[in-house]
Amino acid sequence: MSNSNLSTQKISRVSFASLTPNNLGTVRKLNSVLFPIKYGEKFYQGVLLPQVEDFCKLIYYNDVPPYRSRSLGSQALELILASAVAQRKPKISKIYLHVQVSNHGAKMFYERHGFKEVGVHENYYKKINPHDAWILEKTLS
Repeated sequence: MSNSNLSTQKISRVSFASLTPNNLGTVRKLNSVLFPIKYGEKFYQGVLLPQVEDFCKLIYYNDVPPYRSRSLGSQALELILASAVAQRKPKISKIYLHVQVSNHGAKMFYERHGFKEVGVHENYYKKINPHDAWILEKTLS
């Protein structure tokens, strides 16, 4: 079997799922390994609220080396954007996110998906350097 066939098989086994109490422990573990900041209990309880279910998909693939460059992050982001566009109560007209100013790859990823830099939030990160974050925005139609 060639490497390209093997890659295709691996991609076909990936699924996107909403966060639930059953997989929240996995999310906590991924966050603790992948990100240099610690999320509190309020964050984890907030992502389980029914009104945010369609938007809380796992998008860690671009940070895990075996999954980079396989379009998994793009696919997950497109699912989230489509859910946001379909949302009617309340209607979502813009999406904002923060990217650490040293993470040029992440910024470029979001810009390829229509996000634009609208500012810098100084001292956004308290426990990691650099402390500043770009604020990116995407207007939805």
